[in-house]
Amino acid sequence: DFDFEKTPSYHQILQERGGYKSVFIGKWHMGLFHDDPRPGFDYWLSFKDQGVYIDPPMNENGRSFKAKGYMTDILNKAALKWLDENSSSPFCMYLSHKAVHQPFTPAKRHKGVYKGRQPDEPASYNDPLTDKPLWQRALVKEWVKGSYRSRDYRKENPARHLPDIYPKRDYNFKPFQREYYEAILAVDEGLGAIMDKLKAMGQLDNTVIIFAGDNGFFMGEHRMGDKRCAYEESIRIPMVIRYPKLVKPGTTIEQIVLNIDLAPTFYELAGIKTPPWVQGDSMVRLFRNSKSWRKSFLYTYWVDLNYPQYPRTLAVRTEEWKLVTYPDTEEISELYHLKSDPHEMNNLINEPAYRQKVVELQKEIDRLARQTDYRESYAVLDKTKRQGLMLKYDFEGCDGSIVKDLSGNSNNGKISSAGVVSTERGAALSCSSQSSVTVEQSESIDISDCPLSVGLRFKAEADGTILSQGQAYKGAWSLFVEDGVPCFGVRDSGRIAVADGMESCHGKWIHLAATVNLDKLEMFVDGKKVASVPRGRYLKFFGSKTLTIGKEQGKQTLGMIDNKSFTGLITDLSFYRQYKSYPAEI
Repeated sequence: DFDFEKTPSYHQILQERGGYKSVFIGKWHMGLFHDDPRPGFDYWLSFKDQGVYIDPPMNENGRSFKAKGYMTDILNKAALKWLDENSSSPFCMYLSHKAVHQPFTPAKRHKGVYKGRQPDEPASYNDPLTDKPLWQRALVKEWVKGSYRSRDYRKENPARHLPDIYPKRDYNFKPFQREYYEAILAVDEGLGAIMDKLKAMGQLDNTVIIFAGDNGFFMGEHRMGDKRCAYEESIRIPMVIRYPKLVKPGTTIEQIVLNIDLAPTFYELAGIKTPPWVQGDSMVRLFRNSKSWRKSFLYTYWVDLNYPQYPRTLAVRTEEWKLVTYPDTEEISELYHLKSDPHEMNNLINEPAYRQKVVELQKEIDRLARQTDYRESYAVLDKTKRQGLMLKYDFEGCDGSIVKDLSGNSNNGKISSAGVVSTERGAALSCSSQSSVTVEQSESIDISDCPLSVGLRFKAEADGTILSQGQAYKGAWSLFVEDGVPCFGVRDSGRIAVADGMESCHGKWIHLAATVNLDKLEMFVDGKKVASVPRGRYLKFFGSKTLTIGKEQGKQTLGMIDNKSFTGLITDLSFYRQYKSYPAEI
């Protein structure tokens, strides 16, 4: 959730300064783990996270219960009931439907309504992708995989088999897409019933009605599904406003309007001074045919850990042009002239004739980033945790049962089914498929909301997990060997991100180092950076923080990737709650 005291919502302002009754009904979608009423609402009906379509658990004004029926109908009926009971009060109601969010689930009465029908093929459905960034072309090949592997995005990787031109395909309107349209019907019915209710109350023409989406969605455009990319289908949303006192029916406003313009518009209509912290502009002057308005806006996208395949994005859209950049990658940018190419099929970024336009638009991105105080990451460092070396092992003098922590933090390890042997590299822990060293969780190895740097020297005889911490789905990281290659993976959401090495390490000594910082995770072999994966925040743990050398039986960290135990030798280990930019220091 946002800070309700520092930046109160427009509902709080309308309630406190304008005397409006404030109502929230539907999907809140901030603060995923509780559905308690938020400040600023006289009436609250909501649910946790995305909710479910059928018989959903809900919270009404602090009372938890399980509703019966179809979610969209439940929300529509709640809105109508509130209007019935509050017909004489000035109000602001936010009706936030779950529909149409995946899994698309229409009401029973609407299921199959569009069977056998399909819309026209999208103009970019057969985008050949020839001039698109490499990450995007790879994404289309295997859309929303279970993991992000850095090896999949290397130009020299023959396993990707990316065609120079994606072949033409027949338009295939899938059942889940049909169900998307069918699920909208109950939303439409509800809006019609609410308008009928307002008319019966004598308030229809005295009420500002705004109907809008919160994001776009691909239905095969550019061969994609979902959203996140900066194409028009993803970032443009419908918005219809009804208020005949100011907006003439049938009017189309062509200027660039943003969702941040809603709050200032409400304030002006309510006769309330817009607070100084509010971004955006009141649309009222557009209703009055003013031509003075913004000419561009900044689009930003941070890495979503559920979908790490999509890189951080900075873009600018003007009335005619769009420039899309990917600051954390070496990929090409995208430049489109929207007036002549509204479907964004022709990337002009490498055309010499448009170099000056790119310079001009990049300056606009920089200006808007400064104006909006854009930050490369939204993550916040936990400053209550001290940084530095938190654990260090070298196995010299180890008695075979306990390995002493040389960092001074008492993170001693309990050895199970492993021995200590002499090697050309000094004393080493000898691991078999049953071996492990367990370091019980402690404050000093808790890296939630902190950077991590870890390094060790080892000789692998087979694939397996070398070092790991945490639990699958609750925050975890792992150093492991797969197909002979060293890897570093993290998982603090439903999906895995892995930095893959490039050469086999079987049968030879290597020094492996890995780091997690705000913007990326990196892996180094013998001091050379071999892989980097973009990221948007520090790791976060919701479960065990136990650190394990080898593989604790029955424990899953990343899931199915690191499912074997390490076999080989380890001579030393360093664990820092700190970002170390030079791998030789780790």
